[in-house]
Amino acid sequence: MILTNVFYYLIPVVSVMFAGHLGKHQLAGANLATSWATVTCFAFMVRFLSFTLCESMAN
Repeated sequence: MILTNVFYYLIPVVSVMFAGHLGKHQLAGANLATSWATVTCFAFMVRFLSFTLCESMAN
């Protein structure tokens, strides 16, 4: 489980490292895209899980 989380968080880091070799603007774009995707996905999952948990506890 610990290794799964480590590898999960290393995927964006490795992607940004490769983008860093392309140039400053590409690095900035990759970093913004990774951050936006992480926040958006996190917000969706929290909303989805809270709705699922509330529905299961109401029944």
